[in-house]
Amino acid sequence: MAVKAYILDVAGLLGEREEEKERFRYLCSILSEDRQQKIERFRYAQGKALSLGAGLLLDYGLRQYGIREREARLVYGENEKPYLRDYPGIFLHRNSTRLNSSQEWIGRMPA
Repeated sequence: MAVKAYILDVAGLLGEREEEKERFRYLCSILSEDRQQKIERFRYAQGKALSLGAGLLLDYGLRQYGIREREARLVYGENEKPYLRDYPGIFLHRNSTRLNSSQEWIGRMPA
């Protein structure tokens, strides 16, 4: 089984100009309602950007299998381990999100 790793610099999601805010809203809109609600629960822009980045990376990884994040039903099993209910052959690593000390990079690895 191959593990694929994806990385994203979320600094570009933190802009204050109106066009950057519009881009942020658009990117949120392509993700699931659950992810959009998770993003909104964060108080600070940094947390919102990291959550959006995680959703975008998950969407990108799933697209490699012909699936979109908004179509996939992410559920949690034993020990809160996430899995895709309708896609048992795709595995997500619970501790797959890694942030470096700058708090601007995020990675997610669907296997």
